[in-house]
Amino acid sequence: MAKTSLSSTAPRDTATPRTDIASGPGIDRDPDGLTARECLARVEECLRRRDDAFAKASAAHRRLRSEGAGAGGASATYAASGREWDAKLRAWKLRHARQAARERSLASADAHLLADYATPATANPAPSVAAREHVDSGHFVDLHGLSVAQALIIVREGVNRWYAQEKLLEPSSGGVHGGLIDTVAARSGKGGLIAVRPYRIVTGVGRHSSGGEARILPAVEKMLTREGYRYESRDGQVVVRGLVK
Repeated sequence: MAKTSLSSTAPRDTATPRTDIASGPGIDRDPDGLTARECLARVEECLRRRDDAFAKASAAHRRLRSEGAGAGGASATYAASGREWDAKLRAWKLRHARQAARERSLASADAHLLADYATPATANPAPSVAAREHVDSGHFVDLHGLSVAQALIIVREGVNRWYAQEKLLEPSSGGVHGGLIDTVAARSGKGGLIAVRPYRIVTGVGRHSSGGEARILPAVEKMLTREGYRYESRDGQVVVRGLVK
């Protein structure tokens, strides 16, 4: 009986792809500097290798009756390889989603934010500088093109980091409620009064969703309500301003 080769499905790198994010407040660059397109190529490779491994596991299982235990061992090995590639696939999908959201946010930030957030100190910044500042500082994210599950992961990460950096004085240190109160409020520090910017989430209105109904928007609203955030929704956007008093 010919020896079964597993080289075609054995992972070249058994480590799970990195899905860590840096400590900055916004959506960070990919940990290895990959673009969304490069991450998507990894997604497609993992998908192909996973499906190939599971197909070979199924074929080996069907040969059990004629070849006995040897084929059963091959089936188990191929199945294990398929599960490993499936874990990598999920990790790469999330990594792609984060990078796609970052690139989309950088591309759309100017249109959504410049008019709202211009200040005397930055009245007419170069658009690319303004866009990068809003995204990198963790005040803006565009979720177009993501699944509901991916969008919720990114929003939860983003809103928690946004609140951590923008949290105001506790009640005992100045009478301000222990959470963001308004778009502009006082915060301790040498700078005195600081404009506290909300966290803006662009979800879209569902024009490209099945049935033309928004799916990400209601899911984001439900999550924010459940976790106690105060927000406003309008025109396919959610503006988070703080915690519910």
